[in-house]
Amino acid sequence: MTKKKSKVQSNGKVLKVAPGQALGYGLQYTRLTSMLLDAPKGSFCSLEVLDDVATQSTSGEVQVCQIKSSLTGNPVSDRSVQLWKSLYNWVSAVQSGLIDPGKTKFQLYVSKPVKGQIIDVLTAAKSDLDGKKAIALAKEVLWGSAPEYLLKSKLSPELAQYANFVLESDEEVLTSIVTRLKLECGSGSPLSDLQEKMKGKFVSASKVDEVVNQACGWVKTKVDKLLEEKQPAVISTDEFLAEITSFVRKVDRDLILNSYAPEPTEKEKHAELPRRYVQQLDLIELSFDDKLQAISDFLRACYDRTVWAQKGEVNRSSFDDLDKVLKRSWGNIARRVRAEHKSVSEVDQGQVVYSDCMEQKSPLQSMETPDHFISGCYQRLADELDVGWHPRYRDFLADAVKKKSA
Repeated sequence: MTKKKSKVQSNGKVLKVAPGQALGYGLQYTRLTSMLLDAPKGSFCSLEVLDDVATQSTSGEVQVCQIKSSLTGNPVSDRSVQLWKSLYNWVSAVQSGLIDPGKTKFQLYVSKPVKGQIIDVLTAAKSDLDGKKAIALAKEVLWGSAPEYLLKSKLSPELAQYANFVLESDEEVLTSIVTRLKLECGSGSPLSDLQEKMKGKFVSASKVDEVVNQACGWVKTKVDKLLEEKQPAVISTDEFLAEITSFVRKVDRDLILNSYAPEPTEKEKHAELPRRYVQQLDLIELSFDDKLQAISDFLRACYDRTVWAQKGEVNRSSFDDLDKVLKRSWGNIARRVRAEHKSVSEVDQGQVVYSDCMEQKSPLQSMETPDHFISGCYQRLADELDVGWHPRYRDFLADAVKKKSA
């Protein structure tokens, strides 16, 4: 494929390139990703090998696809050069032996809904007889009535070089293509179409965007590396599915909750130092670094709780259920520590309780949570004085207890 580059004028300004050209180039990767999702296991999909994109299955079946993108106009209208150039390419490929029409499906993909008299008739033909009738109609539309074909000489030179070649080619060859021809139209947004397809496969709705971005990025990186190595851009469907499946297992809601929380700034951390949950850490004489880590966990956990609820990844009532689990676990740990460590100081007892609680792993709606989350939830409970680390934390923070009870 020939790519047009931006030109720089003498004054340093960059001349604009038509957005349709960039769309067409980017659409190839999106379409290839879509075909990889649809292709049967064991097959291979390619870019710019047999066609714009193509699929080859283990049974020997091949699907070649010509991609048409257009921000304006109709690339499959009766007199569209793009339409006739696609047919020209396929006829040439069959004539040269590159493609066996008996084992090949021919697909025209347009990113938006389009139609045309000729393309509608061609794609409707499923038998050789219907195919020949469709070809005859195409000749009549472009050339005029047989046998004179008075309109043939009036075709533009650009259209004529493709349309005349196709319509003058061997009828059996052309019929074999027409009867296996399909027009597929997108919604107008190829990326949205891919997201809908991904949603119907194996991805939760809330994770579709993330998985689609990963899939498209992986495909582009794979193709680019192959081209850099001067290898044909051919991708194994099995390799693609293994990559995407492993990514889904990592991020999808049924397995693990991903954090959206940014790392707090130093200023944000220091602003938390007067909070009760930090005072609780003072009571058990934790280091300043430990306190900063607890503050970071607290802020990030609060952020994630809000975002998960807003995105619908976690039902708000599940946070209450988790708090109950954590408070019950804290109570059991505190009783065990008091019984097993009577001889050590209260500060040391508190450090043991704190350490055991920080090591706890509790799922949320049967999902694994990020490392900071349970710690952050415990800090939140400590701020509310629902849990504490020092055996007499309520006595030391009596004023705070009174204010909470008031």
